[in-house]
Amino acid sequence: MTYVVVVTGPPASGKTTLGRRMAADLSVPFLAKDAIKESLYDSLGWTDKAGSRKLGVASFGVLYVVLSELLAVGVSAVIEAPFDPEMAAKELETLRGRYPFELVQVLCWAEGQTLIERYRSRNGSGDRHPGHIQTDLLADVEEYLAVGKRDPVAIEGAILEVDTTGPVDYEVVLEDVTRAIGPG
Repeated sequence: MTYVVVVTGPPASGKTTLGRRMAADLSVPFLAKDAIKESLYDSLGWTDKAGSRKLGVASFGVLYVVLSELLAVGVSAVIEAPFDPEMAAKELETLRGRYPFELVQVLCWAEGQTLIERYRSRNGSGDRHPGHIQTDLLADVEEYLAVGKRDPVAIEGAILEVDTTGPVDYEVVLEDVTRAIGPG
């Protein structure tokens, strides 16, 4: 059976690190919204918050198109982004209607202050793509991050919560995901 592992949660919650490793261990493609957005930044440029948001919307569109193409040929995937619970549910339900698949969510979260500290640190590290670093948004982002945990995508499937505030036992997470995916 084909499956999709949705790795979601707020920014700086460890989604990309966890998702990339999981995809490698499951031997399936990894689709990350930020990687797509960074490619669009490099190709199209960015100038302001509005332009960045447009590229963010486009990034989700590209992610779903690529996922659709993979599912059409029976290829499972791990997808990662701070998915909006209702919008993502609509997109994934449409895809599941065309290409049945098992869905497992890995909901990453951390305490709000931890997320804020990580966000500040990565933006100041020089390792983040410059298109993501928008200091004029810092106060808005910090308010969003302070909440800590977000809702999962509103769709039927297993939901595994992973508190990334401290060290994560990745092997346990992988075992739980593998068990939720089922035989295949």
